[in-house]
Amino acid sequence: MTSTEALASRRFQPGDHVRVRRSVGYWHHGIYETDDHVIQFDSRVLYKPRATIEAVSQSRFGDGAPVEVVSHPRRSQFGPWLPAPDPSETIIRRDEWPLANHPVHLYDLVGWNYEHAAN
Repeated sequence: MTSTEALASRRFQPGDHVRVRRSVGYWHHGIYETDDHVIQFDSRVLYKPRATIEAVSQSRFGDGAPVEVVSHPRRSQFGPWLPAPDPSETIIRRDEWPLANHPVHLYDLVGWNYEHAAN
């Protein structure tokens, strides 16, 4: 393992809510489990109506942009207070269900996207 890989693996903890800024000006959200397993909605903008939940590597999740942890508890950009996170085991168990079961037509920009799931 290189020193960069070691730093990256210490930077995130399993169950962290992570995000990355996309070039078109929005934040893409996911849940970090390992460097090889970040759970997200498929990140292709044109395919969002048919988006599925998938696990991708941290480098694919970031797609060349810096990935950061979203702190909790905090106030969201729309005003409501977001509570402290659940224990990491609970977060990962909860996120594994849609990954394994692939609910159809789950994505909704306003009603349910991965920022909602991560919060």
